[in-house]
Amino acid sequence: MHYVSLTNFCKETGLSADEVQDYEARGIIRSTTKDGNCFYSRRETYRAKGILYFMRTLGLTAEEAALKIDEQKMPASRG
Repeated sequence: MHYVSLTNFCKETGLSADEVQDYEARGIIRSTTKDGNCFYSRRETYRAKGILYFMRTLGLTAEEAALKIDEQKMPASRG
């Protein structure tokens, strides 16, 4: 899997480093740490873009948007 640095994650998503750190602390964005540095998977980059899209277009909170993104990845349960 391909990973990007915090700097590149910020460039690709439009988030500031402070926003990324806040979202990570709140469990909205996930990173991988290696040698004390945070890295973000390409999947997490696309996920963050989706979260921001739902926040902007639907007026959702970051938590609501993350939930919506995560629900779309899960197959529908059959009852």
